[in-house]
Amino acid sequence: MSIFLCITLLIVTPSLAQSLPSTYPSHYLAITPADSTAYGSMYSDQATRDSIRSSYSNAHRAAKAIEQYVLEQQSPGFLRKVELDSGRDRWEVALANGDTTRLNPRVVSRSSADLTFEHYHADHNLIVFRSQWVEGNGYVLVSRVDGATASTFGPPVFSPSGKWFVTFNEDTIASYSPNGVQVFKSKADPAEGDFDFKKVLSYRMETVGPTHCKWIDENTFQMEVVQRLPPPLEHEHYRVAIRKPSH
Repeated sequence: MSIFLCITLLIVTPSLAQSLPSTYPSHYLAITPADSTAYGSMYSDQATRDSIRSSYSNAHRAAKAIEQYVLEQQSPGFLRKVELDSGRDRWEVALANGDTTRLNPRVVSRSSADLTFEHYHADHNLIVFRSQWVEGNGYVLVSRVDGATASTFGPPVFSPSGKWFVTFNEDTIASYSPNGVQVFKSKADPAEGDFDFKKVLSYRMETVGPTHCKWIDENTFQMEVVQRLPPPLEHEHYRVAIRKPSH
């Protein structure tokens, strides 16, 4: 049975159920059940990051430790931490166009109390920050092309050419953090080194949440979702195709 995910809401299946919006979006997701597969890690050094994270009972302290590790590994000379008395202006970013922008956690996200550096995707000129809230967390992406920012559910997972990227997160029990999936599209040519992006789809799930994503081809990815309550834990897998409606 196919499921159609539109620009803000999804539709019909026992675990992914909402109603279609009244107006048709620029893109939608055609979703069909799939067999399980190996999804791989978010980062090539995921084992090291997981090891650092396991040393802390507090998620924010773990994120700060991972930040220190990544800063040492990537040495991003365009990033400078700014410590002001207000405690709000935290990062200064030198952009590829020669300008400089300063990131205030409260501006990029009203829920954000701190931004910790997580990764720089050099091929896409895209900086990934983890956004710490009073309870829960999200992510903030910053383009080094022009300083454009976006609050996202999770870190980006890129399609083979970089035309698309997906962000996702699962928080079905506490519901402090976003629970769902987003799709972003590049407005420029990644081959040129530019990655100015826009969000085309955002879907918040309820009783299930996405835990893994793997691209199959340029416009199709596979997604694992889990249902934690009621027990037992259940895993489901879906093949997700990004499509444009025919008019």
